[in-house]
Amino acid sequence: MKLWIKTVLTLALMFSLTACCNRDEGTDYQSKIADSSRILANHPRDAESYLQRGLLNVRKGDIDRAIADFNQARELKPKDAQAYFCLGSAHVRKEDWNLALADVNRALEINPQHAKSYFLRGFIYAEKGELDRALADYNRSLELAPQEAETYAYRGFAYAKKGDLDRSLADYRQSLALNPISAETYRFRAAAYNQKGDWCRALKDANWALEINPNDAAAYITRGLALHKRGDFNLAIADFNRAMMIDPRFAEAYSCRGSAFLGKGYYYRALMDANRALEINPKDAQAHFCKAQLLDQTGNKKEALASYQNFLKYRASQPQVNITIAKARIRTLKKGPGYWTSANNR
Repeated sequence: MKLWIKTVLTLALMFSLTACCNRDEGTDYQSKIADSSRILANHPRDAESYLQRGLLNVRKGDIDRAIADFNQARELKPKDAQAYFCLGSAHVRKEDWNLALADVNRALEINPQHAKSYFLRGFIYAEKGELDRALADYNRSLELAPQEAETYAYRGFAYAKKGDLDRSLADYRQSLALNPISAETYRFRAAAYNQKGDWCRALKDANWALEINPNDAAAYITRGLALHKRGDFNLAIADFNRAMMIDPRFAEAYSCRGSAFLGKGYYYRALMDANRALEINPKDAQAHFCKAQLLDQTGNKKEALASYQNFLKYRASQPQVNITIAKARIRTLKKGPGYWTSANNR
C-alpha cells in the first residue's frame, strides 16, 4: 500500500529545491530572508534575490510568500526556466497539481534539457494517477542526469504503483547503490516487499530506514503494515502510535491502526480510527477503503457501498489491487439481496 503521500510530497519538494538552492538545514532562515529583503529594497528588480528569498520562505514553511516571490522573479525574467521550476515546486507543496503542471511545462518549454523539471513533472503525473506519463518523464530525467539516486527511487515508486514490482525493486537497488544512506529509498523498498508479501525483507528495510531517520513517521507505517500482515497486531499498533506521535495529523496512521484493530476484532476502535483519518483528510482514498472493508465485514452493506464508491472517487494514487477489490464489491453489493433488504429497513 502507498500511504505516505504527505511525506512523499515533502521529499520530492526537498529534492526539487535542492537544485535551486543548496543551504544547510541549520540555516537561520529569518535572518537570510531579512538579508534578501534589504537587497530588494535597494534593487527592486533583482529577480535572483526574489528567487532566493522565495526558496528560503519555502524552507521556512511559508509557501504563500514563496509563491509571491517566485511570481515576482518570473515577471522580471519571463524566460528563466528556474523561476517556473521553483514556482511549480511550491505549488506541488500546496498540492495545486494543475498550477504545478502548468509551471513545469513552461520551464521545459524554456529549457528542454532541465532534468529536474522532468523529475518534478513525473512526480506530478504520478500523483494525478497518470503513471505512464510519469514514467516517461522519469526516464527522460535519467537520460539527462543518470546519477540522480532520487529519480531512480521515485521511478521505482511509480513502477510499484503499476504493480511492476520487479522493475520497482531494480530501481531501488540502483538508487541505493548511488546513495546507500537514503532512508526514504529503504522505506520505498520495504513497501514494495510488503506488496510482494515478503514481510521479513520489508521489516529489514523498514528497520534500516528508521535507523537512518528515527523520526520518519511513514517508515513506522511501513513497518507496522509488515507486522500487521504477519499477524503481530500489537506490535503493528505500537508502530502506528509512534507515527501519530511524530505527526498527529498523519491520516494514514489512523487508517492503518483502524485496520489492525479490525484484525483484533475491535470494531468500534477501528471505525473511530477510520473516521478520524477522514476528518483529517476527507479525500484520503486509503481511509475510505479501510472504512469500506470494516463496514463490509460487519454487515453494514449500504454504508460499505458508499465508502467503496468514495474510495474510487479519490483513487488516483492507490494500488490496482485495492481498485479491483472495490469495483468487485460494488458490483456484488449493488445486486445482492442482502444489501437491498438492509437498505430498505433503515
